[in-house]
This record gives sequence, C-alpha cells and structure tokens, in this order.
Amino acid sequence: AAFSPTDVWAVGYYRAAPAPSPRRSLAEHWNGTSWTIVPGTFSTPGDTEINGVAALAGGQAVAVGYGRQAQGAPQAALQFDLSTVGPQRAFQVSSPGSDTDLYAVAEASGQVWAVGSWRLNNSGPHLTFVASAFYTSGSLPQLTGGTSASPGTTSTGSVLFAVSAISATGFWAAGTATNDAIGVDQTLAELWCRPHLDLSAPASTQAGAAFSLTVTATNLDDSLATGYLGTVHFTSTDPQAQLPGDYQFAPADGGSQTFAGVQLQTLNSQSITATDTIEPEVSGSATVLVSCLGTCQVPAATPGDRGTRQAPPTSPPPRSSAPGTAAAPGPKTAASPPKTVAPKRATPIAASTRPKSGSVFLTTRSGMAPIATRRTSSPSIAGHAVSSVIRTAVIGSPAPVPAPWYALLLLSVLAALALFARLLQPRS
Repeated sequence: AAFSPTDVWAVGYYRAAPAPSPRRSLAEHWNGTSWTIVPGTFSTPGDTEINGVAALAGGQAVAVGYGRQAQGAPQAALQFDLSTVGPQRAFQVSSPGSDTDLYAVAEASGQVWAVGSWRLNNSGPHLTFVASAFYTSGSLPQLTGGTSASPGTTSTGSVLFAVSAISATGFWAAGTATNDAIGVDQTLAELWCRPHLDLSAPASTQAGAAFSLTVTATNLDDSLATGYLGTVHFTSTDPQAQLPGDYQFAPADGGSQTFAGVQLQTLNSQSITATDTIEPEVSGSATVLVSCLGTCQVPAATPGDRGTRQAPPTSPPPRSSAPGTAAAPGPKTAASPPKTVAPKRATPIAASTRPKSGSVFLTTRSGMAPIATRRTSSPSIAGHAVSSVIRTAVIGSPAPVPAPWYALLLLSVLAALALFARLLQPRS
C-alpha cells in the first residue's frame, strides 16, 4: 500500500526456522531509497501473519491478519497499527466466532473496512466476516467486527479475500462461496452499503404544535432494513425545538419507529436530523415549514405607537393606484350581535407607519390594527389612508348621519299649507 512514492508498505510473514516452526508477522517500509523492516511486529506462540495493509497517512498504516495462541489452536483476527515513528500495536478484533481471519483492508473517506471469514470451530464452514472502524488524522482506528456480509447465504462456506472501499458508507468485496449443488467453490462478489435513515414528518406545522416523526432505516435499494439496531440522536436547526431523546432500535421495531410530541418553535423552514451515534454516516433529515399559531407577533412598535403591533393580513385591502389617494376599506365581516351598552366617547386615533414595510396601523381601544399596506414610506399617503377609514375605525362612536332631503321638503310643504289655511280663515 502506497501513501506516496516515498512512503510504501509491504506486509506478510516469515519463519525463523524451517517448517513446522511458526509463522511470524512481517512489515516493511520503503522510504524512496531502501526497504526497512518495521520493528516490534506482533508475534504469538503460534502462527502470526499479516495478510493486508492500507496506508492511512504519512508514515502510518493499518494492517490485518490473524494469530494463534498455539499451533493447531483456533485463529483470532488481528489488527496491526504500523508507524515509522512510533511504537507498533496489535490486538485482537472482536468476532462472532472463535476461529476468524482477516485477509484484506481498505480505507476511504475516514472509514476503514476489513474482510475475511469466521466459523464457530475448526470443523465448521467458513462464513464471510467484515470489520470496520472510523479513522481521523492523528488517531488510530480500532476495528470492530461481527458484521456478516452474506447473512442470507445458503452456502456451506464463503470467504472474502479482497476489498475496495467506495466511501464511508460502502465497499466492494470478492471471494469464494461453496456451491452446494456441485460441491465446488465459485466466485463470490458483494456490494455492501450501510443503511440510511429516512425521516417522515409533516410538510408544515404551527409553532408550538406537537406532531409525530417517523424514522425508518432503509437499504441501498430502499427496502426496509429490518435488522437495524443502531442508536439515533436527534438535532434541529431550531434551537428551541423539543426533540425525542436518544433511542436504540430494538428487533421488534423492524427498522422503523415513530416518535410523538415533537415541537418546533422558530418560524420559517426548519430541519430535523437523526444520526446514528456510532456511525455518523447513517443519518437522515426532514424539513418542516413552521408558521404562526394564531396571530403572529412582529417587531415592537416605533416610538409613539401603543399596544401590540399585529402582522399585516395576507391579502391587503384594495387601494387606488393613483398616488396620494385614500385606500379603500377592506371587505366587511360578519359582526357579532349588538351589545346594549352606553355609547362611549371616541378614543383618539393615531396613525403609525413603518417606512420599510409601508404598513399603516390605527390605534384603538382594542390595540393596533392594520388598515393599509403601501409600497411607500410617505407619511402624507398614510394620512390619507387614516382619514378614509376613520369613520369605521372608531369603536362605539358612529359618525353622525345627515338628515335626509325628503324630510326637509316635507316640513316646508307642511309650513306652506298651514300658512295658506290661516289666510283662508274669515276675518272677524
């Protein structure tokens, strides 16, 4: 494995004496001029062999293989951390069986993959074995095994000998599998990808309203990953969101779980993300549009305003297109039944404008109410809008209604008749 033309690793084994002496792990490094045997490689009383290596950084590599506690004893999968400047390290990789071996290792996007085989005992069939670990520069990965790359195989034996990492979420592996029908080994090639998480949430919600969120683990082909048993952690772009706590999937979940009582508080588009606490690449997000619950509050009023300013209506009242003309009042809504109360003295009305938004408000006993919205900051135009609706804005003080013309005419006729009748009376 080469990190650069002057940083190359080669691994394998050697014997200190002719067979049947045990094999010893061997690692060498090329610096562009010569090869150097790396001191301190791991040895056991039985065989120890390095089968594969991957260069991680300058002067650093990870290798895999196996070791035995004694000749003829079961194999144990081993990880070897190789370095040109620091001490070497080797340790056993956990596995589902007692007889394991790792043959190849690869790294991509901070993820290390190793493949091999395992079996329960020396006489049982070999099955594919995968180990993985995260890697960050300056640290050492620690492989954790136990994942079978062929959980559904019906073969009596399968082994993975080579691996090529695609990314942090998947790899290609190749090996052999026994064909039970004809009793021979045949080529085995597999593509493995981590499941991803799909989040299902309502497209929109109101601030503070509770809703349900469903997290589903799916495979590369979007089929349900029923065997997913990871622990998920929730985050959101809304700092005031109420989210579920960390949850570990159980076999009974079948790869899907619904969480109730989720709330978002901040307006506009917000996202919720679920991430596996062990494998951060296993994650998913959902976006929810948050709107007001009831009447939205807007920034505080400018000096001189009173009460709480309300947001303008979605559809502003119609207005004249001519500059300086009064805005027409909006459509009337059904009024509540009239209350029998004494007329109240009209409360003075103050007009308030916001130069940036152009919204005009009236101050009444019930607070601020929008009366017009204009694409202008002209106070004079706002004044026209106020004067045009002053009659309808004052609560409890209707404007005086002028006397109808026909009443005046009737009074004039009656006065004329009375005068005429008086003239007809005989004089005494």
